[in-house]
Amino acid sequence: MFRLSLVFSLCILCLTSHVSAYTENYQIGARSGGLAHATVAMGNQWSIFHNQAGLATMEDMTLGLSYESRFLLSELGIKAGTFIYPISKQSGVLGLSAYQFGFSQYSESKYGLTYAKSFGEKLRAGLQINYLQTRIGDIYGSRSMVSADFGVQADITDDLTFGASVFNINRTKLNDFNNERLPTILRFGFQYKFSDQLLVVAETEKDIDKTLQLKGGLEYHPTEIIYLRVGAGSQPFAYAFGFGLDWNGLQLDFSSSVTSVLGHSPQLALSYTFGKNK
Repeated sequence: MFRLSLVFSLCILCLTSHVSAYTENYQIGARSGGLAHATVAMGNQWSIFHNQAGLATMEDMTLGLSYESRFLLSELGIKAGTFIYPISKQSGVLGLSAYQFGFSQYSESKYGLTYAKSFGEKLRAGLQINYLQTRIGDIYGSRSMVSADFGVQADITDDLTFGASVFNINRTKLNDFNNERLPTILRFGFQYKFSDQLLVVAETEKDIDKTLQLKGGLEYHPTEIIYLRVGAGSQPFAYAFGFGLDWNGLQLDFSSSVTSVLGHSPQLALSYTFGKNK
């Protein structure tokens, strides 16, 4: 009974917050999750959900799958997948992504097509076109929309990288009533590589209609295949932890974020990079 009540309450919150819209831009990838999603300046296969410019660092074709159990409730699970295809250094990188949140009575889906390119050795940019869909029960039906995301990254030094991204840069309108629009979210941050074993990340995130969020994390790489991660964020306060295993192109990552009220949200991601052999 408690489980059903909690699911119902969370879904009502979603519906009353954005009756015809997405409630947020879900951040995917257990590596990112272990760093409290302070990953706007990072470059890897999961950058397709955080800053599309990061895909320009990819040199090999990669497939990835992810699942997050929000607050340990299957009804609030997030399933996601990504496919990255580098064309060439000169031509850039293509990416496909998809995720689905929710259950039969309420769900949100996003499908993205991404193009990222390097401009010289220090600057990268990426653009993504999204098809979004919200389904509400059997009575209200579904609503679809199109949006665009854009991101840039710049290597200030060999160890310091800055990144910035905009989700819904075109300010997609959802409803003429009250000029309701899909949220526009700005992210700005950096990563700093202290050594081959230690990476530090930090960023700010601002939904233009909500309070500024601050996030940061540490990644420790003690052995060739093991990664350990911790992070924390504000609004609301949450901390995160996780680990990763990377062996011959096969990468397994686990993380969990924790809030004082709703508890754990574990996330598992598996990806394979073709042609990579460490």
